[in-house]
Amino acid sequence: MKEGKVLIVRSVSIQLLDKLLPIITKKFGNSVDYFLLTHSHSVKRVEKYKNIDKIMEYKKKGDFSIFSIPKEMKKVFFDYIIIPVSNFSGAGFLNVLIMTLLLRTKNIYVINSKGEIKKISKGEILIKSFFFFVYSIIAIFLTILTSPFIFMILFVNLIFNEK
Repeated sequence: MKEGKVLIVRSVSIQLLDKLLPIITKKFGNSVDYFLLTHSHSVKRVEKYKNIDKIMEYKKKGDFSIFSIPKEMKKVFFDYIIIPVSNFSGAGFLNVLIMTLLLRTKNIYVINSKGEIKKISKGEILIKSFFFFVYSIIAIFLTILTSPFIFMILFVNLIFNEK
């Protein structure tokens, strides 16, 4: 039996995963079982990976969500969860990071498109989530606050352009 379990959440294109998977398996070695979470439409395409021991199907269409985690995943303790991201910073993948908070693991890593692997704590994910929430509230408030002025400017512009 192998020493641990690594879950890779396929949050990037197959082409980028082709590039990053050898980096991931080099870091974590052959003494662990590799699980790959992927959407239903790409299950057949990821079966080509010989070093993936189990493919877990995410049946919901659209983005990964805390409300649609496969039940089989909730039962498994993963020693490592790896989240490939298609940029350098990992921006835009907050939904995937939040989903990992509900999985049983102690180690969450992000690997960017350059192949750089960075450990991220659950605390960091919570802080990112908090700031995302705060920025969203501020954006909504400013939109509500400025909308009357924008509509007034558009209305005045429309009136003067008709003459």
